Amino acid sequence: MTKSIFNIKSTKKPRQHLRNNMTEPEIIIWSYLKNSQSAATAIYEKAIDISKAI
Repeated sequence: MTKSIFNIKSTKKPRQHLRNNMTEPEIIIWSYLKNSQSAATAIYEKAIDISKAI
């Protein structure tokens, strides 16, 4: 079994620090990604609504 690299307790504090203290470019990138993801969800939901109408 391979060791998981996610959620290692010894790296919790540094990860929290990095998340809570993002640079300006990181904030812009994450906000763009969040917005584009929600736009993709809206398109997908519209496609489902259209398929139900057919």
